Amino acid sequence: VWRAETAYDMLKLLFRQSTFSTLMDNHPHVLGPVFQIDGNLGGCDAILKMLLQDDSCGEKVNVHLLAACPKPWSSRSLKGVRIKGNARLDMEWDLEQRNSLKVQLHAQSDWEGTLIWKNRRQKLSLKAGESRMVCFE
Repeated sequence: VWRAETAYDMLKLLFRQSTFSTLMDNHPHVLGPVFQIDGNLGGCDAILKMLLQDDSCGEKVNVHLLAACPKPWSSRSLKGVRIKGNARLDMEWDLEQRNSLKVQLHAQSDWEGTLIWKNRRQKLSLKAGESRMVCFE
């Protein structure tokens, strides 16, 4: 089970306790706080992993959408994310009003996989350069 609210609490803690006002990571050191890139890259990756997780099984890709999306992000969009299998994904969701998710997938090369949201699955097979819109409601 994805723990959206726990992930969101940890992300807020990172920003509150380990981030300078410049949004650079604050790493405690005996000489005083210093910048360390790990927190910045880890924070960005955490945000992305809360919104989608992709894994591959051979040539096929499974993309879990809004895997751990917290309530404050219930209506948002995400554009231009590269996923496994050489594809780009855009998505827009509204979990408050319509409980819907729209996904636009752009294959850079032949792509085969499954988009997964909640208990819904949509298998896709795209040729290089092809795009497909999938709506979950």
